Amino acid sequence: MAMTFLLLGVPVALLIWTLGSGGPRAWWLRWTLRLTAVALLAVGIVVSRGPIMLSDVSWFDRSPWKESVLLLTMLAGMAARSLDQAIEIRSQRIAQLRAAGKLRRKPKLRLDRWEFSRPFLVALPTFGGLLGQIGAQALGWVLVVLAFQTGFFWQTVLTKSDPSKAGEGP
Repeated sequence: MAMTFLLLGVPVALLIWTLGSGGPRAWWLRWTLRLTAVALLAVGIVVSRGPIMLSDVSWFDRSPWKESVLLLTMLAGMAARSLDQAIEIRSQRIAQLRAAGKLRRKPKLRLDRWEFSRPFLVALPTFGGLLGQIGAQALGWVLVVLAFQTGFFWQTVLTKSDPSKAGEGP
């Protein structure tokens, strides 16, 4: 599995680097690196697929596709929770301004990039907990919803794994 992520991760990282501002200055070198990254990505996908056997297992139930779908869904849940918390803070601020009689216009939604990125820093242990829960179950809507829920309540998942923080809420 590590080889699969290496085969797919290196070309994606190269592609992102050349698309960002950190790439080389010469246009022909940027485009050459981009085409090389796309070619390496295509080769990585073909190599990582392995032999195709006739079986009842769908492509999305095989590794690494199943784990990738669950990880992306969990990350979406983490992002949704960060956005939900920012909305809660904005609602409290509006209520405070209303109570003080100072509400002329509603405050903007403030989404701190560090608070937004905080759940992604603990994504690996949270994802490990999710994989431990699902075992070898086939990928379906129940697992996708469970992955989103695990991401949304990431703080609860980590405090349950740490007995010293038991009982603390998000």
